Amino acid sequence: MKENIIRKLVGVLVIVGFVIILGAVGASDCGTIGIAEMLARGVFGLALMGAGAWIGVAKKI
Repeated sequence: MKENIIRKLVGVLVIVGFVIILGAVGASDCGTIGIAEMLARGVFGLALMGAGAWIGVAKKI
């Protein structure tokens, strides 16, 4: 039961991070955000994906 909750948490972190990265790239292509904001959003999304991956490896899921 506990492993299923952790697995879902890891999946949510990775998916949210990926969506944030895609949103930053799309907004940058449309010209609605600047390069600094795009980089900040991209780094934040990458950090979420990395945190999800790290939790998955640490818990050996």
